[in-house]
Amino acid sequence: MTSLWKAIPIKEYELIMAGREHPVESSSHDTSEHLLEFLPKKLQEKAGKLLKVINQNLDFQWKTSGEIISNGQEIPFSHLSDLLLLAVRPYPTRYNDVPGLEPFIKTIKSNNVPHALLGMPFIKLMESKENNGLKWVNFIKP
Repeated sequence: MTSLWKAIPIKEYELIMAGREHPVESSSHDTSEHLLEFLPKKLQEKAGKLLKVINQNLDFQWKTSGEIISNGQEIPFSHLSDLLLLAVRPYPTRYNDVPGLEPFIKTIKSNNVPHALLGMPFIKLMESKENNGLKWVNFIKP
């Protein structure tokens, strides 16, 4: 009798061995293209590259509707397109408090996403979240 073998990612194997279910509605390429349609045409290519990098992380996923799933828990009122737009936008915006932002930033940092894929306002936002919104000032005069 012949047995069939299939290569699967190590994280997926660990989930199976731990007795947990396969992550909910894992994102697919078709879903990704559908979510990119919500973004401006100029930003779709950059967001697509960012999405490919994020797609490798099993802790951060999304439903076909775009709702974020972080560590197996759904984040209400979140949408992947909002986060992608915030990340690749080249100009600042007042609306930085998007649901799902914290796990999104954590995923970007853990995957070591190149800064070339991110907009400068988002890079500054990540740094401010890292410092808890504090800016260190040197008061010692030389």
